[in-house]
Amino acid sequence: MNAADRSPGIGTHSEIAVSQNAFISDARLQGGCAGTGGIVHSAFMIWLHGYADSGQGMIENVSIASNTFEADYVNGAVIVWSDTARINIQYNSIKNAGLRLPPAPRTELGRYAIAVYDSAHEKPGLWPDSIQIVDNTIVNPVSCGVYVAAARNLDISRNRISGQTDRWDGTLPKGAIALNHAYNVRSIEGNELANNYIGITVVAGDVAIKNNRIAVPPGGIRTKIFRDEHSPPEIQR
Repeated sequence: MNAADRSPGIGTHSEIAVSQNAFISDARLQGGCAGTGGIVHSAFMIWLHGYADSGQGMIENVSIASNTFEADYVNGAVIVWSDTARINIQYNSIKNAGLRLPPAPRTELGRYAIAVYDSAHEKPGLWPDSIQIVDNTIVNPVSCGVYVAAARNLDISRNRISGQTDRWDGTLPKGAIALNHAYNVRSIEGNELANNYIGITVVAGDVAIKNNRIAVPPGGIRTKIFRDEHSPPEIQR
């Protein structure tokens, strides 16, 4: 879903449901549908993008629920960009986000099961707002199960995430749940995070983390918290 500049937008007067579908990727994917372009040219199965240059042309009131995603050969399952609001991502099953793409050690892979990202940057477009990511089952996401960069009013609760492996956080944070400048986070609560190299990473932002069950393999990191960009991280193994 892509909204044009100064358009009436998508879903501004009614709800949109994407539910009970099966999204399957395989090695034959080519062109813009393939995830071989890396983080610069990402391919996701569901893509919500408002118009980032003006703050007009919104995507709102979208429910993405009860779908299955086999995301081995794409960068991820669901991505929510700028000029979006009231997006619910819940009860989905997501497997192997980017797992079968060519490995590229010590680089930014950008292989996220679910991503919420401010694509407007310095433009007038609006941050993603009022995003719920609840009750999803995510297995083997390479970089992150849930990645958020510059968003507000978030609820990330009761998700089950396992098998995150990417250790390269030289530029972007990694983890089963990784938040990069997320504000007014309503809840990161009740998530079950097992066998991920990093359980939860937070860079700046105001985030309350409570009642999550985090189990990491030997050498793994339960939480990695940066109070701001320049402070050393607080690490719990």
